[in-house]
Amino acid sequence: PQEPNGEIKAYRVNYHLLNDDSENYTREFLPTDRTYRAVGLEPMSYYQFSVTAKTALGWGYTTKGLVYTTNNREAPQPPSAPQISPSQIQDRDLTFSWTPGSDGYAPLRYYTVHYSESYGSWQMVTERVDPTVTTYTVYNL
Repeated sequence: PQEPNGEIKAYRVNYHLLNDDSENYTREFLPTDRTYRAVGLEPMSYYQFSVTAKTALGWGYTTKGLVYTTNNREAPQPPSAPQISPSQIQDRDLTFSWTPGSDGYAPLRYYTVHYSESYGSWQMVTERVDPTVTTYTVYNL
């Protein structure tokens, strides 16, 4: 979890066809279970999967992923080069955008941002960038 609030007691996995939630499948798992294989899925179809963790305080935030059922997966392609306009450059902050590359029919989990100052060594921003966004601001440069 991004915001841990105690010992995980269970996980809940939910999934359904992307445009048809009339058949919604939900399973709960022990906290030691980290793998689930969904079977009987429609071939060449998009499914929405979600996972939620439970602690003594209850069910936490849900994370979602879109999955395409195919045997022909490829590595994701890189996004475009960053696009930066002069208005997005501040004293110590920089906002940029990009166009995503092909996901290869596999769910993207996150982007990582790296930067370099005056041709120096590359540094990585510690925050993982949500794969649904295409604009990001790096602070305190």
